[in-house]
Amino acid sequence: MSLRWQISAGQLFETFRPAAFLLAALVSTWTLADARRRKLKTYAVALWTIGTLAFPFIAFPLYLLARLMGAQAAHWPEHSHADINSSPISSNTFATTIIEAGENSDATAALNEGHAPVVAEAGGTPALPGNDAPPKATPFLWRNVTIPFGYLAILLALAAIFFYRDYHSLDAHLARASHARLHGQRARAVSEYRAALRLRDDPHTRKLLGLELAADRQWDQSLTELRSAEQGGEPDEALPYHLATTLDALGRADEAITEYRKFLQSELCAARLLPDPRCAASRLRVQQGQ
Repeated sequence: MSLRWQISAGQLFETFRPAAFLLAALVSTWTLADARRRKLKTYAVALWTIGTLAFPFIAFPLYLLARLMGAQAAHWPEHSHADINSSPISSNTFATTIIEAGENSDATAALNEGHAPVVAEAGGTPALPGNDAPPKATPFLWRNVTIPFGYLAILLALAAIFFYRDYHSLDAHLARASHARLHGQRARAVSEYRAALRLRDDPHTRKLLGLELAADRQWDQSLTELRSAEQGGEPDEALPYHLATTLDALGRADEAITEYRKFLQSELCAARLLPDPRCAASRLRVQQGQ
């Protein structure tokens, strides 16, 4: 298997997290549009919209179930009208009686107010004075298109900002550098460590960068980073050993011997029943240099 295809569970989660958020945003937007179209109360629309965004795999099936139950409940009253249609008085007779009563009452009201009664044409309904203005309705685009798409645009903009900042955060750079170092991807590890140092100058990160540069045989740059880590107060007691090996690789034997001696005086070599294996190599190198 190629090294670039070796991915951990954490990286797999980070890779699919934007896709999961996009799916949740689409589901939440559809829920918002559908709930507004069905004219649910404002608090219900808000609860379903937020719920499907935060818990899409739980709230969305519940919303579909509630939607189905509401649709079935809306059809139940239709069956109650069957008794009216089957009664001895026909529906046409019942409607005619109501229209005639309405016409008589409208005509009487018009005469009392000093207006001539308005007679409807044959087969039509009586026209009432002052009632010819069409009812005002909420604009379709604003209610069913603009608000849901505006909501989706805001979600996507916030998500883009969040994921961009998260991907370029210090912890993200260090995590990717550690993963690359474990899988032998030195070039990427060096790049990620440098990116982390641009965000925050840290002696420990400089030491890690110096070790990666040394492993890649970039001795001059490695020495620079290790010296910076030493000056920054890196507490690793093995740092003199890393400096010594780097100086040896550069042919600066005298400076290397000095660093080996510093390492031999550290706790790693002084007070241990089982000293670090590097201690023996350091003693041998000091003896050879004398």
